[in-house]
Amino acid sequence: MTVDEFKRTFLPCSRRLYWAACRLTGSSHDADDLVQETMLRLWVKRDEIGKMQSAEAYGIVTMRRIYFDRQRLRRPDIVESPVDIASTATPLTDYERGERAEMVREQIARLPERQRELITLRDICDLSYDEISAQTGMTVTNIRTAISRARKTLKEKLSEKLK
Repeated sequence: MTVDEFKRTFLPCSRRLYWAACRLTGSSHDADDLVQETMLRLWVKRDEIGKMQSAEAYGIVTMRRIYFDRQRLRRPDIVESPVDIASTATPLTDYERGERAEMVREQIARLPERQRELITLRDICDLSYDEISAQTGMTVTNIRTAISRARKTLKEKLSEKLK
């Protein structure tokens, strides 16, 4: 893949990569770093990539894998929830919201790898079922079933935690 082919393939989806990275990291600075590292990894593997149906989906999956690899290597941090200045929420409710968000992240991380990948692509990266199908090679029906099961598992686990 030449420089021009790489630019034509991946630069149009860089904005979507950035917003997906913002959702993953919760920080624009970390999102910039993650997108940059993703582009670098895509560039290094440009000859192995070949023809793909969706460069955006491939880039998002690559970015997600980089992010989760970083998370595994890092010691768990306390996740800070951004404070909405206009809200009337008390510090306690902001704290509770942050705790619940962390519980959801933990439970997603505990899902089987395929379910975790699918729910991340659908709910965090906002990919359509067709885009996910193109990226994973699964049928749309199987994707819907797996995501439904993942959501059911998350709901059950979170209900247990919140009791």
